[in-house]
Amino acid sequence: MTTYTVYRSDDSGNATQRLTLEEAAQALLTADGHDYEIRLEDGTAGSKWPRFVLWITQFSRNSPLGSRPMVASRFIGASHAEIYEAVLSEEWHGFQAVPDADYDLNFAERLTDSEEEPTT
Repeated sequence: MTTYTVYRSDDSGNATQRLTLEEAAQALLTADGHDYEIRLEDGTAGSKWPRFVLWITQFSRNSPLGSRPMVASRFIGASHAEIYEAVLSEEWHGFQAVPDADYDLNFAERLTDSEEEPTT
């Protein structure tokens, strides 16, 4: 099973590793006080089949505007996992997620690069 690392895009702060697909998606979607729901549409709203739709808050609950209302996002899938995979492919509120192996490799490369830089 693939596990994931969630980290700040600007590389500040600590990374959280060894997350499942769902945990990593939840970490991205709830960053900075945002919230989400995955709702099942049964086809009555113009769709041809039952499908899941990701709904997200427009604002953070840390915002003076509060976290409501929720709005439908462009993420639609046949399963929760399909939506989570799409979420992990993008940056959310300054955070990103990658497989642990990719993060570890990138981290090792950064350490090597910093060790090669001469100090003055």
